[in-house]
Amino acid sequence: MGRKRIYSSEAERQRAYRSRQALEKRIPAPPIQTGGAGLKPTRITELEKSVRELIADCGAWLNLLPESLQASSDGSAMSSTLTMLAMGADLLADIVRDVEPTP
Repeated sequence: MGRKRIYSSEAERQRAYRSRQALEKRIPAPPIQTGGAGLKPTRITELEKSVRELIADCGAWLNLLPESLQASSDGSAMSSTLTMLAMGADLLADIVRDVEPTP
């Protein structure tokens, strides 16, 4: 035994739903502000540290590969990725230097 129908058709149900939604004037929630300007250099420094750790871990993994795999396309792709990550870490370090207030 099913539930008794409230609306006779799907169109009537949708019309009732849309009219209820129109009555509810939803006010958007104010944006959530997290942290402050003082936290950004710390976060960027932590990100730079994480990237440098990732570079060290991947570099060690790449060095453990056999010579045949290091010379393959996968090895060269990993090597170029590590180079790009190092450039990114250097950029993060430059950003931290630019953002940090001078004493």
